[in-house]
Amino acid sequence: MNFDNLIKEWNAAGKTGGIPDVSVVRTISPGDDIQAAIDAVQASGGGAILLEEGAYRVNKTINLKSDVVLRGEDRDKVVIESTIRSNDGDATIEMDKLTNARSENLTMDYVVPGYDPD
Repeated sequence: MNFDNLIKEWNAAGKTGGIPDVSVVRTISPGDDIQAAIDAVQASGGGAILLEEGAYRVNKTINLKSDVVLRGEDRDKVVIESTIRSNDGDATIEMDKLTNARSENLTMDYVVPGYDPD
């Protein structure tokens, strides 16, 4: 295998000029409907949704939309707690065939309902 060619490809990966900054257009708190916020922001032309510190329990797939960024206030203090089992074929955040969309600065954990590891 020629690793020189792979290294050249990896060096060219990414977005020319870097990942653009996206302005926050909506802020939500734990307990708010993430999907409703995504739908509203996308319908108004896009932007970033700031998730305030806390835990966000997710029981059904979040469908991210083009031109929407999910941004945590602090990656150590914003946690999406998913009860969705990926081996069932579902995802916590569906990001298929999107443009200008991403999740950033947050943590995702899988939570088993009724199980306390402590």
